[in-house]
Amino acid sequence: MKNKFLFLSLLLALLTILVLNGATVLAETIYCNPTIKLVSQDPNPAVPNEYVKVIFEITNLGYCDGFSVMLNPEYPFSLDSNASATQTIETNPYASGYRSVWIIPYKIRVDSAAFDGDYHLKLQYHEGTDENFDSYAEKEFNLTIQDSRTNFDAV
Repeated sequence: MKNKFLFLSLLLALLTILVLNGATVLAETIYCNPTIKLVSQDPNPAVPNEYVKVIFEITNLGYCDGFSVMLNPEYPFSLDSNASATQTIETNPYASGYRSVWIIPYKIRVDSAAFDGDYHLKLQYHEGTDENFDSYAEKEFNLTIQDSRTNFDAV
């Protein structure tokens, strides 16, 4: 009788440990962990006083409860007044048999006085569909600007 009680106690303790460890491993593997890349810049390099089209690719949204991004352009970049800097997705863009990807395009104006060189473009993001960006992460991308206009006059 005493051996049965000891055996059941040990078995119960072992099962409890296994269940708790399994729950911990499961909790650590199921979380929102997006990967954000700049996949396209057109034209490349960007030209002053023109538009540049950029496309971001976001993957690994499978365990996110919605996702929001906001482009935060700083000089020499700007968005037109009618363009929205914020975009949200409410569910995972998963399609059976295909890659789970969210594609985000932006059309950005380059200032006419911009000098040649590399500039940073910031993309802020957070989990959820709230367009309030009080708490967010940020990723910077490099865009190259090169003035292709001639700087001499032909006579």
